Amino acid sequence: MRRNLAEMMDFISLQHWLGIDSCGDLFQTRQDLVHFTSALRNPVLDQGQNFSGGKAMISNSYLWDQIQTGLMAEISSLPDDCVFIPLGQGVDAVFEKLASEGVIDRTRVLSGLPHASGANAERIAYFCQRKERDQLSDKTNPDKLDAARAGLLDQIAILSGKQNVPINEKVETAQVSVQTPGAPLTAASYEFATANRGEIKRIYAIGKVKGEPTLFTAQHDCSGRYVLNRKKSSPTAGNTTNRAENKVYAATLREAAELLESGEFLINLVTDKGIRALRSYKSVTIDRS
Repeated sequence: MRRNLAEMMDFISLQHWLGIDSCGDLFQTRQDLVHFTSALRNPVLDQGQNFSGGKAMISNSYLWDQIQTGLMAEISSLPDDCVFIPLGQGVDAVFEKLASEGVIDRTRVLSGLPHASGANAERIAYFCQRKERDQLSDKTNPDKLDAARAGLLDQIAILSGKQNVPINEKVETAQVSVQTPGAPLTAASYEFATANRGEIKRIYAIGKVKGEPTLFTAQHDCSGRYVLNRKKSSPTAGNTTNRAENKVYAATLREAAELLESGEFLINLVTDKGIRALRSYKSVTIDRS
């Protein structure tokens, strides 16, 4: 399983983001960079048999409580810039729910890798483009694997600050600016847009984490930029806010504020413990000097 998992992680270029030669090193000389765990910390039996996982982990209140008290405690102790690699559809569902609840940033969850079991050899070979589509058996869904591969490559490109860089292709990095169409000003947005235009100290919102009022602030990612997402209501948003093409990056807080003013974007905010949330301009405060 280790060899298969390392091959898939190398294929999506995770090793370059980590700054190592191969993700196989995570199991040998660079174990300092990885944290291994299970969604459910303790053994679980289902009618006397080993529990095989699946979406029961999020639908069963007892199992979900185990995740909240076990897995979430581990997550809170990890660095803010880590990525999560769930293995298996049940664990994918767990991390999707954690992301939807704002516990983790969805862009840092690398979902969609085929399970690394040797019994999954055909899917792994197709994912890593070692096997052609016309050679696949009926049990393998190539469209699903194509979508997963493309999504993961986009995520790594975003994390690396090199969005839309083709795999295995050497490219030169250039600075780009993003222009967005202005939105008609409503009464509420007019008040926001015509407020004091002084230097921006921070963009923040007050939310709740486990029922407690919590400060969320705009903080730059590992590339030194602030991350915004096109809203689903935007005509250019596609079918989901978190698709790679809906990400926009701002070099400064002022640029981020200007994008928020358009009414088309949500901004990524984060707590001091790394819990993330998306907020629109109507629910954030622009702190100006």
